[in-house]
Amino acid sequence: MNSLGISPKDFLTEFRISRGKEQLALTNLSVEEIAVSCGYRNSLAFGKIFKQKVGITPTQYRNDNRKDARERLIRAQNELKEYKKHKTIYVGNIEKE
Repeated sequence: MNSLGISPKDFLTEFRISRGKEQLALTNLSVEEIAVSCGYRNSLAFGKIFKQKVGITPTQYRNDNRKDARERLIRAQNELKEYKKHKTIYVGNIEKE
């Protein structure tokens, strides 16, 4: 144990899984590419640890988070459309006294 309250090995595993989750959600890299970039020898090793820690496979995680990201994007686009309908643009001169 160290000052973080976890062993260096557990810290490294958590870091790698966190990085993997980020890449799964935000990139189009293959699971194999993500596994290697996170320090695993292959996608099988990564997938085994990932499922133990997260509870689902990397592919399931990617699909779930992509769906959420799409829904957030659609919501944001709709909000922007509403904003554009109601915003007022002032065009003219402001006279100084």
